[in-house]
Amino acid sequence: MIAMLTFSAVAALLVYLAGRGDAARDPRLTLVALGLLAVFPVLWFFLPKVGVLPAGAGSATGGEGSGISWLWIAGAVWAAGFSYGAVRLVLAARGISGWRMRSVLSGSEDGVEIRRLDGLRGPVAAGVFRKVVFVPAAWETWPHETRRMVMEHELAHHRRRDPLWRWIAEIACVVNGCNPLVTWMARRLAEQCEYACDAEVLSRGGVTARDYARLLCDFAESGAPRVIPRCHPTTR
Repeated sequence: MIAMLTFSAVAALLVYLAGRGDAARDPRLTLVALGLLAVFPVLWFFLPKVGVLPAGAGSATGGEGSGISWLWIAGAVWAAGFSYGAVRLVLAARGISGWRMRSVLSGSEDGVEIRRLDGLRGPVAAGVFRKVVFVPAAWETWPHETRRMVMEHELAHHRRRDPLWRWIAEIACVVNGCNPLVTWMARRLAEQCEYACDAEVLSRGGVTARDYARLLCDFAESGAPRVIPRCHPTTR
């Protein structure tokens, strides 16, 4: 348990230092850290443990009972965090399945379904195997240029496989018992993915930085949520 916490602390520190001067830094370091954290607990449980003290040393010092009690407490805390995270992940996946059932197919682009959904406040890119972009019901009434810039951003999520990376990040959060350091890195990854998609939209041409900035400012002035909010890690 101590090894898991130490590893997550070192990983979080590296991610923080790497992005201290630039919050939009390439997310690959964060992704590698989360990927290792997703498998580290499994390896920790299955790899052979190396004893440091000779047999019987614990009982000789009189600390064996205390050590066992702390181990049980730590295990209980981890199990509670794991259960909470697993339930959230399952409910999120079921929620996206519900979105698919309630939404209406509006078209497709680059092999990605575009589906209109009532009650949605902003576009959402989701799906690892069945790629989809959910858009608000009023999508067709948006100006053509706005729709083009927004869709370029959402398709960039799929080109970058962001739903898969977000899925790995969520798994890391679950298997680490909702460790706040791992949760912070997952949120940092989400932010970095958004910045990376913004940069990709601008680098592909056809959209000027001024027009893109104006789009975000228009939504901010209208009080609407950011039109390009997130991607969802569901695999369905």
